[in-house]
Amino acid sequence: MAKLLAIFVILFAVVVSVMALAIGLTSASASLANGVANAAASTALMTSQCVTGFMVVVSLVAGTLLGIGISILRGKTLPQTGAQPRWVSGPNARWQRIGSQPVPHQLPAPQAQPAERQVYLVADVEETQDDLPLNGWGF
Repeated sequence: MAKLLAIFVILFAVVVSVMALAIGLTSASASLANGVANAAASTALMTSQCVTGFMVVVSLVAGTLLGIGISILRGKTLPQTGAQPRWVSGPNARWQRIGSQPVPHQLPAPQAQPAERQVYLVADVEETQDDLPLNGWGF
């Protein structure tokens, strides 16, 4: 009887150890699959960030070259000025070209309008006593 019990104990230990190995292999393969999925997600994220950075660099370079090209073309089409403007100090300070005639920046003296062109902003309105609280206030 002891031999039969020993055989069952050994058989039970073998079954338990095989099941433990199967569970360990399943856990290891699941962990490996999870690691592969995480690596794929990290690779996709890294790739998208690298592509975004590359596109930013390309757009900056293209914008710079476009700006330089437009400024070169614009510089060729604009007439060249001989004298640079300078700041003229005084009571009527302004920018003015060197050697040019000063521009008067003052209002002209007031002149009387002819009588036929004068406009009066007064209207003849009869006030009624309907609005007693507003009487005398212009309403």
